[in-house]
Amino acid sequence: MREMRFLGYVPPRETVSPGEVLRLGLYWRARGKPRGDYTVVVQLRDRLDQVAFEHATQPAAGTYPTSLWDVGEVLLELA
Repeated sequence: MREMRFLGYVPPRETVSPGEVLRLGLYWRARGKPRGDYTVVVQLRDRLDQVAFEHATQPAAGTYPTSLWDVGEVLLELA
């Protein structure tokens, strides 16, 4: 996926209570014209490195697929 670059993230709080909504912001940049519609997968792992949560979706909840992005465009994805 050379045409997409992960720039960084807005970290969530250090602790989250069970049932609480957690927001994580992911910054992406189109380095080249995306040739397909990519899916972002986010995993949260516990202290034992076990997957506690996994979320997979296209950016912008599927409303703005990566194939529509222009070169140099930056998107903040809220996962």
